[in-house]
Amino acid sequence: MNDLLLRNALVHDPSTSTSREAHVAIDAGTIVSLDASDTTPARHVLDVEGAHVLPGLIDLHTHYYRWSTPLGYDPRRYSFRDGVTTIVDAGSAGALTLPGLVQTARGIGRGNLFAFVNLSTIGIIHNEVGELHDLRTADIDLLAEAIEENRDFVVGIKLRLSRWVNGEDPGNAREALRRALAAGERTGVPLMVHVFDPSLALIEILDALRPGDIVTHVFSRSRESVVASQENWDALLRARARGVVLDVGCGRGGLDFSVGREAIARGLYPDTISSDLTEVTADGPVFGLTATMSKMLAIGMPFEEVLRAVTINPATVLRRPELAELREGAVANLAVLAVERGSYEFEQLQFLEQVVETVTHDQSVRALATVLEGRVVVGDARLSTQEA
Repeated sequence: MNDLLLRNALVHDPSTSTSREAHVAIDAGTIVSLDASDTTPARHVLDVEGAHVLPGLIDLHTHYYRWSTPLGYDPRRYSFRDGVTTIVDAGSAGALTLPGLVQTARGIGRGNLFAFVNLSTIGIIHNEVGELHDLRTADIDLLAEAIEENRDFVVGIKLRLSRWVNGEDPGNAREALRRALAAGERTGVPLMVHVFDPSLALIEILDALRPGDIVTHVFSRSRESVVASQENWDALLRARARGVVLDVGCGRGGLDFSVGREAIARGLYPDTISSDLTEVTADGPVFGLTATMSKMLAIGMPFEEVLRAVTINPATVLRRPELAELREGAVANLAVLAVERGSYEFEQLQFLEQVVETVTHDQSVRALATVLEGRVVVGDARLSTQEA
């Protein structure tokens, strides 16, 4: 007898771009069968007819460090209720505060938890005080040491290039970028660059990035955007051609609907969709990763591309393709999603202007259940559950 059976699932394997109807049998935390004719009994049976079952979602940009930063949220209250089984903190901790984030992850005790470590040794400690106004905090020796000591946890370096983080002087931002790239070369990890309202020209940032580096908030709009000029757009295409990863990083102002819609209309989809979830946005307007997926659907991104952007694509960025596997023998980390039909309104705050932008759509993605290491940690009351 198996532990769990998900019956009548529409199973998606983004790693092979295939989907089929099947029962998903799980035992001892592992997928043991993907077979529509499997009649092996199970202790718990969940009828998910009409729902999409795919590898547990990966949120590449969040802030779950709760005790050193005002941004930190509890994944057990939000992400694990949203189909997410892999969560990456994007720069909340620097080299000096990273031990606390490691302890936070251990305390959560489940899921796949990783982090980009901030270029600044102090990380993000205050919403109104940027961590890189004084570049004495950008100590790449301490950064490299922290990465070496936490190779199983640290997946890259985070650099926030915003005026409120490193000031109005483009020279300061340029030096911060130089140090971050040098640290990435030294340690062999990618750099995630936040490009919301930078003091340095967007073209200069994009042209400096290496294959595997990540631009987050790629569809943001501040004093400029990737679609604001042909020169910016060409720089974005050059970066993409080199292998630079384009990440949504929704957040309060990280996704501008008009910028994203224009880029998608030109045929460019982001590689990864992330929420940039924090304690102050978890109850709106961000809500979580499935809400961000819904927003991307609403501005024209195809459903299959959306699924890849929260599974196989971020798994590839993390250099852990097994996180997006859905096959017999794989760890049973799964998302059970419904695509609901109706009339839905999605809001997004334009941060600098403090204006709410609204988009409506006839579809909304919602997590019905999350299977974490073989256990249903969240279920929807409408799902039919049977116990043997």
